[in-house]
Amino acid sequence: MLHDSVPPFRMVLFYYCIIKADTSLIGKQVEREVKMAQSMR
Repeated sequence: MLHDSVPPFRMVLFYYCIIKADTSLIGKQVEREVKMAQSMR
């Protein structure tokens, strides 16, 4: 275990990609639910 205050660039990039993928999936889910709600009216 390293005690560096700055995390490795690769790890930062890895987590950034995961977070970006998660947010895009959430965005698609919200879009779908909004469309369903609008079609219900």
